[in-house]
Amino acid sequence: MTDSYIRRSLRQIKIQTSGLQQKYIPVLLSDSKGSYIKREVTNLDELKIEFISQSGSRLRDSILWVRNNLHKRTKRYKNIHVYVWLGNCDITAKSGRYLNLRFQNTSSIIKYIKDKLEDIILAIKVSRKKNTPRVTLLEIPHYSLVEYNSSQKHPEPRSFYEDDIKLSKQIDSINSVIRQLNTSALDNARSPRFSLDLTRPTKGHKGQRAKARSHYNFKHVYVDGEHPNPLLAKLWYQRIGRQMVFDCFTKSKKHRHRHRKSKNSKFEN
Repeated sequence: MTDSYIRRSLRQIKIQTSGLQQKYIPVLLSDSKGSYIKREVTNLDELKIEFISQSGSRLRDSILWVRNNLHKRTKRYKNIHVYVWLGNCDITAKSGRYLNLRFQNTSSIIKYIKDKLEDIILAIKVSRKKNTPRVTLLEIPHYSLVEYNSSQKHPEPRSFYEDDIKLSKQIDSINSVIRQLNTSALDNARSPRFSLDLTRPTKGHKGQRAKARSHYNFKHVYVDGEHPNPLLAKLWYQRIGRQMVFDCFTKSKKHRHRHRKSKNSKFEN
């Protein structure tokens, strides 16, 4: 998408906490994506987000970290809601400076990711004896091996084109699993659809009925084919933050009392 689209979206998506009472502290457990989001946040106190970002972290690493550290890191909070934004480093791996697919077989990576997501959900929920944490799985934004390896000066980045197609299919399938787990295992939790902010519509070929096709605009909105530029990072913070308000805040007693009083006065009139 264009800068104008992102700026327009930023104006439309607001994080509103006025008249609300915070019930849960949001914890964003992420790989390096979370660091890019945190850099653009200027009002951390508004949502009191606890950022836990570990560059290069795979799901198995984060599961171990949760078991050993989550309670110690968050014990000062009565209630927490953990947002898990991982998976990139399980789908792709670094070989020197360059990025490659870990699995050529899509069904293998889907099973692996699903099993690890179920494991991390359990690890988070049993990390406390009281006040069981709530959990939301966040979808994985699409990214590009071609563009990432081009940013790392690979001599033939277009040689990754076929793997890019496989990567896109794998991310689509994993995000489908994430939506299923959010619905079935996590009480209808919701994630923003980050990849929608990467698409640009194009028309079909001349002579055919025009068809809307989605193309990912990696070069324009990513710094390296995988991580968001500052403007997109701000938009993703707004999207995540708005979901956190929905999940972690409720109307304050004072606001509810004022609302009831206003409602009763209408009937009296």
